[in-house]
Amino acid sequence: MPALKVGGYYLAMKGNLAKEPATNNACDELCCSLIESKKLHVPYVEGQRNIVIFRKEKETPSKYPRRTGKPSKYPL
Repeated sequence: MPALKVGGYYLAMKGNLAKEPATNNACDELCCSLIESKKLHVPYVEGQRNIVIFRKEKETPSKYPRRTGKPSKYPL
């Protein structure tokens, strides 16, 4: 999100969305909103895939992006 302009969109390919409950917290922290998610069929790939669309609503706080190692120690 820090690299996007306000009003920009970010598309992410994700696996099982039920295993990612922290998405709402991350959206609040990074000043974005979840617009839509669509199931996607990827040939020759097992498991569930989704395209998730986010929109940047306002400037990202200056503490982001974080240094290497911080996200794994302190996830959103």
